[in-house]
Amino acid sequence: MPGESEIEIRQVFEADDFGAEFTPELREQEQRVFAKAEQLQKSGKR
Repeated sequence: MPGESEIEIRQVFEADDFGAEFTPELREQEQRVFAKAEQLQKSGKR
């Protein structure tokens, strides 16, 4: 994109919105993804 631009990311849903469909396995997977994203952010990688 030419010039400067800004992207705003907003949370639309929370885990609890999915009820029983959001199994303990999916919760663990989500935690791993968030931990990996945080690790990459700290290391400066994209």
